[in-house]
Amino acid sequence: MKTDKRIVKTKTNIKNAFLELAQSKKLDDITVSELTAHAKVNRSTFYLHYDSVLGVLADIETEIAEKIASHFDTFDINDIYGSTYKILANLSALLDGIPNLKKCIVFSENSHNIIVKLKNILIEKAICAALADFPTLKEDDIKYPITFASAGIIESYLKWVRSDDSKPMEVLIAEVGKITVRILEDIATTDKKTAQTHESIKI
Repeated sequence: MKTDKRIVKTKTNIKNAFLELAQSKKLDDITVSELTAHAKVNRSTFYLHYDSVLGVLADIETEIAEKIASHFDTFDINDIYGSTYKILANLSALLDGIPNLKKCIVFSENSHNIIVKLKNILIEKAICAALADFPTLKEDDIKYPITFASAGIIESYLKWVRSDDSKPMEVLIAEVGKITVRILEDIATTDKKTAQTHESIKI
């Protein structure tokens, strides 16, 4: 089914207007009237596509999640430095290409749900990668250390951007990577011990 370009343009205008308003206003303070005026669309047009301001935010969150999920597929448990670099470089490129989105995610009070989604996507990808690499372990054995490492990668990046740090991204990745590698080394040790225990039981 062919997408109507007018619909795409209208929804894009509404989402861009939301991102601009969200940089300086709390979500509860953004009204449909203000949003439609900023987007230069009338209320009836708005309600053809969204039922509320929250609906616009949900649409933006879903769109971001879909775009970023493919970048997180590059996570390789055996190449933490390379994987972390690809993830953060791709995330930076995506956000740099949409300035209003970057400002909203990095600086807005309304970005909590988006950031949580980013973390959850990376956590899910990392757990899948770890389970594939450490076959004797179960998700319960690794979910907390992997969550800590994955969420730490996202939070470290956001703190780096917010602080306008002159430190190169490569240095940030090296620092974050060292901690992540230690966590994975601990998981690998647990995997090895579990495998040895299984072998002992067989004997």
